Amino acid sequence: MESARIVAWRYNYLQCLNKLRSEGSQIVFLDETWYDTHDVVWKGWDDGTCNCILKSPSSRGKRIMELHAGGREGWVPNCLYFSARNIQDSKADSHDEMTVPHPIPIKAAMMQTIRKANINKTYIVDELATSYGHEVLRLPPYHCVLNPIELVWARLKSHVRKNNTTPTLSASVCEHLREGVENINSNLWSSCVDHTIKVGERYWIQDTTGDGEHFIVDLRESDTDDE
Repeated sequence: MESARIVAWRYNYLQCLNKLRSEGSQIVFLDETWYDTHDVVWKGWDDGTCNCILKSPSSRGKRIMELHAGGREGWVPNCLYFSARNIQDSKADSHDEMTVPHPIPIKAAMMQTIRKANINKTYIVDELATSYGHEVLRLPPYHCVLNPIELVWARLKSHVRKNNTTPTLSASVCEHLREGVENINSNLWSSCVDHTIKVGERYWIQDTTGDGEHFIVDLRESDTDDE
């Protein structure tokens, strides 16, 4: 059973998105994902000997974070960002850039104080986007199926797995990621956008008609863990 807060969030999100589309606005989807350098394709043909077995370590290897944005016309130029620890050709160290959170009890007390004070939240990124004439829309929690970039990430990871024949060489994984991004064109992006529009239409009908009938969304092509 969904909470009223999530349903209202989804309704407002889809309403704003439909309005932007009707106005012909250019819509860009932003997201981050990751790739573990030792992730490879584990199934394939062999000749019955050990010659065809990929020698891949049992660990996950090093984690590479990727940040990118795109829409129906394809990727936003010069927007790809890698962040990884101690990997050649990676632009930054994600561990150094992440703020260490306060201990949970302190955070809980702070949040309770903020709620009581009824403080209006503002985000620097929203103000920056507004200054350039953009509007920020945030997906409802647990609704990554409405973000087409999730399907794009799945295609990217599939490309890297198929070509990751040297998983112990972290720098080569970065190169495969760049190649995979370059191979994803506007046709794939457009198809992914159309798919999420259909999913959104089903949610819209459900939320506006009061039809509680559940529908199934194929998540095998998605990417994150909160699906």
